[in-house]
Amino acid sequence: MRFKRLFYYLTINVLVSACTIFAVISLLNRYENSLWPQRTPQAQAYFSPTAPPYYLTATAQASITPSPTPTRVIVMYQVQPGDTLGGIALQFDVSIESIVQENGLSEDGVLGSGQTLFIPLPSENGSPALGGTPLPPESPNPVESLIRIAYVIGAGDLNSERVRLERVGEGTLSLAGWKLRDQDGNQFTFPQLSLFPGAVVDLYSGAGRDTAMALYWGLPEAIWSPGETVTLLDELEQLRAVYVVP
Repeated sequence: MRFKRLFYYLTINVLVSACTIFAVISLLNRYENSLWPQRTPQAQAYFSPTAPPYYLTATAQASITPSPTPTRVIVMYQVQPGDTLGGIALQFDVSIESIVQENGLSEDGVLGSGQTLFIPLPSENGSPALGGTPLPPESPNPVESLIRIAYVIGAGDLNSERVRLERVGEGTLSLAGWKLRDQDGNQFTFPQLSLFPGAVVDLYSGAGRDTAMALYWGLPEAIWSPGETVTLLDELEQLRAVYVVP
């Protein structure tokens, strides 16, 4: 009989304690809701201990596109007999200073035939060099490799002054209608003349009788002087070669 009373007493205490705890929890929840505003789904994600802050999601991040890195274009050029820094700079349409700086030269230095120079070009004038490795030279004029102005001999002396042209490349090249000009507007138009690989022809400023290897301009006075630019154009007025008298 005493055991039954004790059992009833413990049961009643457990029920009373459970009711008390439930009532306290309910009051705490009501108190919390009165202090904090109703959370939206986005705010719930922000306050959730397992979700990252909503302002760090992909939709809130700024998209940044890196600026492209400028590409340097460098070609190799092999110095020919009679070449000067000024002539090479004019040929590739770059400054003398850029060639000097790229190759560690001095502006009054003498170039050696066969010497290799690195020519820095603007990016729009050539193909980019991968990894900074110089590329094989691409002529600034599409067919410049067909012929070149080797040198000017006897500048200032009408009796000996002449321009030497040298055929390079393969096949036969016709010079009919080609033009040689100076900076003052003087122009010589070539007659029907074909050059084979390795052939040379001299154009004398004075008068004389034309041969297979010598042509005569018939000028009354010499026209070439140091610093003068010699320009060779084909029959379509396309630039084929440039030379600056040293």
